[in-house]
Amino acid sequence: MARKATGTTFQSRDHHFAQVSFGGRQRKAVLLPHAHDKGEAKARAGFIAGIVSQIRRAGKAGIVDLEKIVKEAAEATDAQLPDLRKLVDGVCEGKEAPTGKHASQGDSTFKAIGEAWTTGELAKLYPDHIRAKRTAQDDAYRLDTLYDEIGGLAVADFTIDDAERAMRKLPEGLSPASRRHYAQLIARVLGMACYPLRRIKVSPLPRGWLPKVGPKKGKFYLYPTEDAQLLACKTIPLLRRMLEGFLDREGMRSSEAAELQWSDISKVGEVTLTENKTDDPRAWALDPGVKRALELWKQLQKEAGSSDYVFAFGDMRIDVEHLAEQLRNDLEAAEVERAALFKKKSATRLRLRAHDLRGTFVTLSLANGKTETWVMDRTGHQTSGMVNAYRQAARSAAELGLGELKPLDQAIPELAQLQAKKRAIASETKPPKGEGAEKRHDINGVHEERLELSRLAAPEPKSGASAIPPLVLLILGPFRLLREFGDCLVEPEHIAEQKFRNGSCSNRGIYG
Repeated sequence: MARKATGTTFQSRDHHFAQVSFGGRQRKAVLLPHAHDKGEAKARAGFIAGIVSQIRRAGKAGIVDLEKIVKEAAEATDAQLPDLRKLVDGVCEGKEAPTGKHASQGDSTFKAIGEAWTTGELAKLYPDHIRAKRTAQDDAYRLDTLYDEIGGLAVADFTIDDAERAMRKLPEGLSPASRRHYAQLIARVLGMACYPLRRIKVSPLPRGWLPKVGPKKGKFYLYPTEDAQLLACKTIPLLRRMLEGFLDREGMRSSEAAELQWSDISKVGEVTLTENKTDDPRAWALDPGVKRALELWKQLQKEAGSSDYVFAFGDMRIDVEHLAEQLRNDLEAAEVERAALFKKKSATRLRLRAHDLRGTFVTLSLANGKTETWVMDRTGHQTSGMVNAYRQAARSAAELGLGELKPLDQAIPELAQLQAKKRAIASETKPPKGEGAEKRHDINGVHEERLELSRLAAPEPKSGASAIPPLVLLILGPFRLLREFGDCLVEPEHIAEQKFRNGSCSNRGIYG
C-alpha cells in the first residue's frame, strides 16, 4: 500500500511554506498565504502532496501542469479547495481533461490536441461535443504533414501567420479541394482548443479564412454495356467483380461495402446499415438481381470457408485501399474502349475513381425514373444538392437511351452458370405437371386421368357385350358407377331414365 503523502513544511520570516516533490529530485517550495500557524501549514501541505501523488499515480502528470496545480492549491482558500479536489478527481478518473491554466504546456500544443482527437481520446472526454471519426486515419495522415511545421506550437501562441506558413509548406500539385481539407484540419484543431478544451479564448483564424473549393470538375459514370463487359471478364478476380457490380447497383460507399456483414442483410433482402460515414443509419431493399446474386455468392463462399463479411472469400477480405487503380485496370482487361475512362486528371475533369461506381448508381437511377428520395435512401446523401450534381449526366444518359444495368446474377457468368445448374437439378427432381399423376393409381387400378376401362382390357366385341372379365366387373362396377354416373344416381328416377334414353349415360348396356 502506498504511503500517505503528508507534505513537508518550514517557516521563514513569519511565513509558512510547503516543500513539494514533483518526481525524481525536483522539489519546490511554495508559499502558504492562508496558513497562520504550524498546524494549518501542515494540513495544507498534506493536501498539496496528496493531489500531486494522486495525479502521478494516475499517469496524468504529462497532461496536467503540476506547478500550476500546486500553486493554486497553495493560494486557494479553504472554501475553494473542494472544487480543486473535484477537478483533480475528474482528471485522474478520465472523466474530464485539464483546462485553461491547469493544462500542461505539452498537452496544449497543436500536435498534442490533434493526436488526442484522431486517437479518439477527446471523443471519450467530450462525447457531447466531439465524436469519434471513421475517417480519423485520413485526418491523421494529413495532420502528420502539418506537424512538421506547426506541431510543436502551443495553441495559446498560435497566430494566423503560423497557419499561412503551414499552408505554404504543403506539397505542390494538390487540388483546391485537398488544400481546403488541410485548412479545415487546422481550423478544427484550433476550434477544439477554444471549446471544449478551453485552452484559448478565441480561434486566431478569422471567418472566411478557409480556401475556396474552386470550380467543379467533370466526373465519369459507366455505361450499362461497359459494366456488362467488366463483370463478364473472367480474368478479373470474382471477388472484385462482385464488389464492383454491387457498388454501381446499390450506391454504397466502398468503405461501407468492405465492412458489410451477412448479419446486415435480412432473409427478405433488406440491408440495414447502422455504421457509416455520416452516422446516419439507413435501410433499403436490395435490387432483386443483387439479392439473387448474393444468395449464389454465399453458396460459393461457404464452399471456400464461410465468412461473416459479405465481400470475402476464404481467408481473404476485399481491399478497397487501391480500388480506383484496380477498377481502371479491370476495365482495360475487359477491353472497354472508351478512352476517356483511362485519361489522367486534368484542370477540368477528374480521373476515374472507385467513387464513380457510386456515381454510376445515382446517374442511371435518375435517368431511369427513380426519385431523389429513392436514391438518397440508398446512398445516404444528406442534401438535394449532393444528388443534383448528377442530374446533368442523368439527362444525357436518358437521351442516349442507355437503359438499366443488367441484373447482377446474370451479368457475372459464374453466377449465371451456377443458377442454371440449380434450375436444372430442380427440374430433374421435380416431376413435370401431370406426369406423377399418370403413374399413381387408385385402389381400383384406375389413374387420376380416368383412363378408359377399354385400355385395361381386350378390344370390345362387335356385339357390344363387355369383354371385361366378370370378376373385374364385379369389383369395378360400383366405383365406376359412382364416378361416371353419379348424376344419374342422385337425380329422381324419371330424370335418370330420360338421360339413359337420350344417351347421356353411355354404358347403360353394361350396367342396365
